[in-house]
Amino acid sequence: MASQALHDKLLALSERHPHDYAEVACSFSEIKRQFKKAKPWKLANYHKELISSYHWLKLNSGDDVCDALMLEVDALHASRHRASSAIEALFELFKA
Repeated sequence: MASQALHDKLLALSERHPHDYAEVACSFSEIKRQFKKAKPWKLANYHKELISSYHWLKLNSGDDVCDALMLEVDALHASRHRASSAIEALFELFKA
């Protein structure tokens, strides 16, 4: 349920921004999440993907739009993870 709500909010980005901008910003956020958990031999590839996607978005959308979009996507992902953690904690409480 939380994943569907996040998905809907991320899709709504395409209504306010060009679809490819929203797609790259979401992809960047996911790669960043994977980068934090990556095995050492995958870091170089993730690093290249992060740099190229950020550079593409900044070049095509401009500094202000790029930064605002990245912050919006990060905030959506952060709120989803907090909600998921709260739901998991509540579930554990009910199990006990």
